[in-house]
Amino acid sequence: MTLSEVRNLFIEISGRNDLLQAGTAVGADFFINAGCRELDRRLFGGKGEGSYLVDLDAEQIVIPIPNCRVVRKVEVYNTSEKIKLEKADSLQEMKDYYDEPKASKTAGTPYVFYPISARPFPNVLVASNYNQTWVLEDIIEDGHENFSAIIISPPPDLATYTIRVDGLFYSDELQNDGDYNFWTINEPLSVVHAAMFKLEQTYRNVEGAKEWGVAIDSILTPMNMDIVEEEIEELTEMEG
Repeated sequence: MTLSEVRNLFIEISGRNDLLQAGTAVGADFFINAGCRELDRRLFGGKGEGSYLVDLDAEQIVIPIPNCRVVRKVEVYNTSEKIKLEKADSLQEMKDYYDEPKASKTAGTPYVFYPISARPFPNVLVASNYNQTWVLEDIIEDGHENFSAIIISPPPDLATYTIRVDGLFYSDELQNDGDYNFWTINEPLSVVHAAMFKLEQTYRNVEGAKEWGVAIDSILTPMNMDIVEEEIEELTEMEG
């Protein structure tokens, strides 16, 4: 189903035609998108998994990753091979490595990473406002709200690397009537159940939210069991 079709289903089940009123900030689409995120968070893997690809600039050490929930694996590709990056033992280890400007470090092929907040405070920082601009090298200066991020080392020596981040990602936001995502195509009724769950939460109806939560879990639990079964089968094959 598309957004418009799921919206019609949500309105029919909820009986809340007022959520279609023009100019309504908390309308049907708001609850539908919130419901999709609720389903994403309850899914162990499966279609929640994705891969984000981006080219690196020379000496770029922070990589923003949009809509990422969990980073599972990072690889860097050059013209002839791919290299799996090792995860550092801690963020502090990475920060200790960058205890001087990255320009002072020997550039090369990155081989280690770690997730980082990269959030500035206040929300927008301007490098020219600071005497030591390298203080911003591990920060996303603007627009960090939609991004998770990782920091890598050493700084890339070339601008020809492509990095691939495998992990768990939120579903695409539904904005236009014809938009769709994994949930609206495969489990449209669960999207409605999750939207109803968020609606009841908003109006502090604890019992109503609990009942819709049970409806959500009745679908998500078997899906998660399938994911676990698939992972167990994969491990069995590797060991055998």
